[in-house]
Amino acid sequence: MKINAASAVAPVATHRRALAHLAEGLEDDLLGPILIEEVQLCPQHAGAIDQALVEDLMVQYPDTRFRLHASPKLSGHARDIVYVSNWPENRSYVDEAFRLGVLMGSHGHTIHAGERSDCDIDTMIDRLDGMQQKTGMPVGVEGLYPSRRDRWLMSTWQEHARVAERGCLYALDLSHLNIVARVHGRQDALVRDLLASPQCIEVHVSGNDGRADSHKPLQAGDRPWWMEILMQAESDAVIFYEGVLVDPRRRENRVGSGIAARLG
Repeated sequence: MKINAASAVAPVATHRRALAHLAEGLEDDLLGPILIEEVQLCPQHAGAIDQALVEDLMVQYPDTRFRLHASPKLSGHARDIVYVSNWPENRSYVDEAFRLGVLMGSHGHTIHAGERSDCDIDTMIDRLDGMQQKTGMPVGVEGLYPSRRDRWLMSTWQEHARVAERGCLYALDLSHLNIVARVHGRQDALVRDLLASPQCIEVHVSGNDGRADSHKPLQAGDRPWWMEILMQAESDAVIFYEGVLVDPRRRENRVGSGIAARLG
């Protein structure tokens, strides 16, 4: 089971600095080496992404395939957070994001479902279809988790099932589902089906206590309930690791074998 890196494992730093950390070779206590065959460029960084940065990263890491995730800051665009739910009001951002995705040769793009204040779940799915038609690239929606004011779309088991039933592509964030499970109870059979589906184009993993999406590393002595389901999944989805391995406050890395991380 290959575990690839999201740049969010080294937050706050620039994308260039995050990639330098990844290239050193990082490890998770439970999952082992984090690879850079595929890397998500995430929002949790200083600076903006533009064509020059993308081209530089592609030259510096020729064996890595990059893709954007969610709505990172793009040069020339306001710092609004773009979701599936509000993308029609952010068309220029979406156009640029997918232009960069084509430049990178990305195999897909995943973006969060968004807020209930924007629309309901079926309208969100319709908007996802519109985004897919506009871009010509596989676009997956990522579900969220329960919140005190029920802010997020796709934050229940029923809404995850609805997205799958409608035939959508999706990213399955198992750390988000840990929060769903704490509030609504586990649904192992559904998680197994969602993981096995060809509609699942990405899987995201990190640790949390079921109360908040804290992006903690996993611990060898504290296996999450979804771990066995993930290991048994018959899926072609790319697994991206999102636990923070380079703590910006402590400047400490969980460094593994750099050679292993490069070769996979």
